[in-house]
Amino acid sequence: MPSKRVQSQMAYKSGMNYVGKSIEFLLTDSFGQMIDENERYVPKYRPHCSTCSSKLICNGCSNCGKCG
Repeated sequence: MPSKRVQSQMAYKSGMNYVGKSIEFLLTDSFGQMIDENERYVPKYRPHCSTCSSKLICNGCSNCGKCG
């Protein structure tokens, strides 16, 4: 493989990954109050993330600069 990015793209194209049943989390603060949907973290992805095989387990872009 020429690079990890190509390896990840090939794994994505092979269709080996699949989305299973979603998990419903009941998130509360330290006082036991439910945390609203609009206050929760939403991962941000870059355009090349659409063909990455790790996107299912990824927590989004951290702006590390490696993909530049």
